[in-house]
Amino acid sequence: MNLPEGSVIGTIRTTLTSAAPLLANSRGVMELKGTSVEGFILMDRGVQIAAYYWDGAQALSGKPALDHLTADPGSPQELRLRVYTENEFGQALAISQKENLLLQVAPAPSPVPLDERRLEKIQKLPGVLAVAAFSEGFSVYAKGKADFEQIAAVAEDLLRAGKRIADDIRTGGLEQVILETTGGKFIIAPCGDLYLCLLAESEANLGLIRVALRALQSGVN
Repeated sequence: MNLPEGSVIGTIRTTLTSAAPLLANSRGVMELKGTSVEGFILMDRGVQIAAYYWDGAQALSGKPALDHLTADPGSPQELRLRVYTENEFGQALAISQKENLLLQVAPAPSPVPLDERRLEKIQKLPGVLAVAAFSEGFSVYAKGKADFEQIAAVAEDLLRAGKRIADDIRTGGLEQVILETTGGKFIIAPCGDLYLCLLAESEANLGLIRVALRALQSGVN
């Protein structure tokens, strides 16, 4: 089971129960590594979130894995402790959810902080003319040269239409709205409690822009 690398804070020989307090103020993982056994417990500031165990003969997930890993709290084991950034923890959580390793309902993601510095990184991409964060048709943050009040109002109308179409055809939640014309590209994407709208030239690399938007949505600096 491959989780994000994170930052190793130490390798110790102790029990999982004794090691748990070391991650009381962090998000990370207690990892068991042996010649023929492996397992881990994903932690969120002292709370057990997910578990996995494998010894060549059996693979256990979730609660059965946790029970097996902590069945003999008196036996020291070789453990590696790793801490995660917000983004790394999100990746580990997604992997655990996909593999059915969760011990409880996944915690809600932290709101993505938006500011002009983050928008500026998007606005500096080749071909991007302007980018703004908006809510209820009003611009909150903006970078570039454009009529942001008009852009925010148009983006709000387009967003509502996109949501209505997504609901009508029942294809899941709205991730992005992309409008391409002969004169340029217009993209709308949710980001925390706000929405981003981006105006770009027709030759702009849409793939590069979408990758940057996803990074911003996930809180990557």
